[in-house]
Amino acid sequence: MISMSNAKQMIWEKKLTLEKEQFEKKQMVEKEIREAEITFKREELEVEKIKTETLQRKMEFDMEQSRMEYQLRMKELDLRMLQYNK
Repeated sequence: MISMSNAKQMIWEKKLTLEKEQFEKKQMVEKEIREAEITFKREELEVEKIKTETLQRKMEFDMEQSRMEYQLRMKELDLRMLQYNK
């Protein structure tokens, strides 16, 4: 009877040890997943920031290009007016 009781106790201790190890591994994996998700989100936000900055620069470039085209046309019109008035 005593050896059977000792065997049951050893089985329960091993079972508890195994469950504890599984729990700790699960916690570690979940922590790694959370850290990976945070890193991914941070990188995703950095990409969005770069996209936004690039779009802003493109819009500024387009506005400057339009302004320069407008000035060029105005100068062409001024030149034609000068030629027409001669």
